[in-house]
Amino acid sequence: MRRQNPSIRPLAAARVVLLALAAIMMQSVPSGAANCAGGPMLTVKDSQDGFAGKTGTIWTINADCSYEVAQFRGAEISAPHRRGQLTPEQQAELAKVLAAAGLNSLPSQIGDIPPVNAHQLSIEYQGRTIVLSLGMGNEAPDAKSGPAQRVIEVSNAVRAATGIQ
Repeated sequence: MRRQNPSIRPLAAARVVLLALAAIMMQSVPSGAANCAGGPMLTVKDSQDGFAGKTGTIWTINADCSYEVAQFRGAEISAPHRRGQLTPEQQAELAKVLAAAGLNSLPSQIGDIPPVNAHQLSIEYQGRTIVLSLGMGNEAPDAKSGPAQRVIEVSNAVRAATGIQ
């Protein structure tokens, strides 16, 4: 029978301890971090057409519940001017609003697109894009209820969670 070198036993024991600690740490990661209310990603874009082209603000909530807020002009998106992490309370509120909005049941286009100076809110979520055309003002047609109000509520919830009204 072959004898093991006594110095190898402490190394093997140390490996077992490290693996056990790694397993414990992986289990202690909060479940909300991997299961953010926005799922894979939630993007809200508030845009205005005008003399300078299409400009506005874009809010992105990532799968890990981190968020970024940036300005855009045309296809060019600036570096985020605000970044952060949603709190568990913000995650819960956003999940509640998303569930109530039922975005999968909404049409991809809500409202008529005006010929000039279109103001739009768009939401990208679960592989779909929903665009609400607000016309030249800020009010959506029949914004008290229906699909337009649901888009506005999601937009407002994202703005509130990121601190950018």
